[in-house]
Amino acid sequence: MPFAVDPFVPAAGRAESILPLDTVKAHLAVEVDVTEFDDLLALFRDAAVEEIEGHTGLLLAETSDLVWRGDFPARGRIDLARGPVVSVESVGYLDGEGVSLALEADRFVVRRGGTWLESLWGWPTGVRAGSVEIRFTAGFADGACPRPLIQAALMLCGHYFLNREAVVAGSGGTELPLGVSSICDRYRSVSI
Repeated sequence: MPFAVDPFVPAAGRAESILPLDTVKAHLAVEVDVTEFDDLLALFRDAAVEEIEGHTGLLLAETSDLVWRGDFPARGRIDLARGPVVSVESVGYLDGEGVSLALEADRFVVRRGGTWLESLWGWPTGVRAGSVEIRFTAGFADGACPRPLIQAALMLCGHYFLNREAVVAGSGGTELPLGVSSICDRYRSVSI
């Protein structure tokens, strides 16, 4: 079974804590006291933060109650697909008999920029397929998000504000604006 990370649904107001609307307005040269665009700008900001997080695999703010499901690898590591991992609350699985077991915290360590879970003595065997569930917290602490990622989110807000259609005529239709993509790619964790 391939792994799956439960769908991440951001809490209301989460993007505001990462990128305040006043900062977005300043970037777009919209006066703070002008409120007619606030709902639209908040929508662009929320979408930009989610896009940056999706592209890099990094959560721009600390987020708890994340869940990874899948199988233990025969050897090697587990890519939790969201980082940087702050803590692993539990690693549970079912043995071949269907008995629920937990992996002790001293059997694994988080590595490689905080997205990989690596076993120190090998993963358990005889585990029911697809039964591994890892609960964890990931994301940057308040004020610790790399400033270039915040800049990328601001640039994306500007792109959304100026180009309100899916593709700009004559642009060739790129996924992310070049500057945003180049910033994000520096932080992206790639599996080899």
